[in-house]
Amino acid sequence: MVDEQSKINKYYRFLYWWCIDDSRIQRIRDGFIAKNWRRIAVYGMGPIGEILIRDLRLVGIEVLYAIDRNPDGVFFSIDVYTPDVDHPQVDLLIVTPFLEFDQIRNNLGSGDCSNVIPVSELLLY
Repeated sequence: MVDEQSKINKYYRFLYWWCIDDSRIQRIRDGFIAKNWRRIAVYGMGPIGEILIRDLRLVGIEVLYAIDRNPDGVFFSIDVYTPDVDHPQVDLLIVTPFLEFDQIRNNLGSGDCSNVIPVSELLLY
């Protein structure tokens, strides 16, 4: 179990590395195209989710919807579903709370998406 301060530090470091790499989003776009991942969804609409969607849209990647436990707290221009309801099929679901990735992936329904990755994996592109 990760304590709260350690968790905050890990998310802060992720955002730091995300923001300083200017060519990252273009590499991600190219990787998605190579894997034929065209229909994207994002799980988690905190700051990381909002930045991710903004960046993907900047390079022409369409994010179809988001999944969040608190959809009423999302003030971003996108359809938002709760995790417990059916939602459209996508090629890739990106989980932004990467420290809880295994738990979130295990709680998703089997038909949600065949490709589910933590957002932290995108730093490897």
